[in-house]
Amino acid sequence: MGKKRSLTMEIKEKIIFDCDNGMKQIDIANKYKVAQSTVSNIILEKKKKGFVTGHNLGAGRKRKTTPRNERILQRLVRKSGFSTVNDYKEMLETSNINISKSTIERRLKEYGFKKYTPLCKPQLSFKQRKRRVEWARKYVVKGEDYWDKVIFSDESSFVLPVGPNGKIWRKKGEGLKPQNTTRSVKHPASIMLWGCMTSQGLGRKIFVKGMINSLKYQEILSEGLVSTLEDINSEDEWIFQQDLASPHTSKSTRNWFIDNDINTLEWPANSPDLNPIENVWNKIKFMIRKTKPLPRTKQELQDLITKLWDEFSPNFCQELIKTMPKRCREVIKNKGYPSQY
Repeated sequence: MGKKRSLTMEIKEKIIFDCDNGMKQIDIANKYKVAQSTVSNIILEKKKKGFVTGHNLGAGRKRKTTPRNERILQRLVRKSGFSTVNDYKEMLETSNINISKSTIERRLKEYGFKKYTPLCKPQLSFKQRKRRVEWARKYVVKGEDYWDKVIFSDESSFVLPVGPNGKIWRKKGEGLKPQNTTRSVKHPASIMLWGCMTSQGLGRKIFVKGMINSLKYQEILSEGLVSTLEDINSEDEWIFQQDLASPHTSKSTRNWFIDNDINTLEWPANSPDLNPIENVWNKIKFMIRKTKPLPRTKQELQDLITKLWDEFSPNFCQELIKTMPKRCREVIKNKGYPSQY
């Protein structure tokens, strides 16, 4: 007698679905080319247990790992996520647990572990994390009306792309052909941009030349922030957000805010994840990389940034600013460590 065909969970679930929808067992058996008794057993198992199993108890080769071994492996992965499968094998061997690398890989996949490129997040001290939690607890209770009156700002550097990113289709041995390589530039040209955003949309942007000191920053505010407030044309009292860079917090800059009657939002150090305009920078940089053809000069890059900036809709900005309470909750939940934003 030949070996019985093992049914997948997908087929078993389809059999249950067809039965629930009034289809006869004999018709279901013919549909999936199985015995009627098989269909009957699956339906009976569903009624008794409330679910169906992937295979019969005891079927297949005996599992080489024990629940204890698997718990130890999971602890190792959470403790040393940057290690290789071979590293985990050696670590387990020190506890007299001998498991092959292929088995380790299978167990990791079963428990949902997968290799990812690590996210780059700021290094936060205990004091900074504590301050972030305090700030988040204070502002998590603020409603949408509050955040609708905040002007978020930041500076960002945009590097002139020298070639497309990602992988390329080619044949073996053709890696050095010019069309199959990307260019490498030691000091690529870049552009510094200051910008701001509100719930009404993106505000003014200023392309900055050279380093930003207190005087230059105040010039940027006079041109960018004041003009944005004039564009908004609202009698409401607005609050200006900025990070804690030295030119932003110098004595002369603080005096500039007083002289211009502008209130500033207190802000925790090293907290780009709390600033929704960071998502705008990331979106623009992503779209630059996807542009064809890529900009070849600083002027082309600047023109492209201007075009992309003008295309952002007010709705996009509104949705970003609405996430502020959620950002606060995540910071509190993560005990001050970076959030997903």
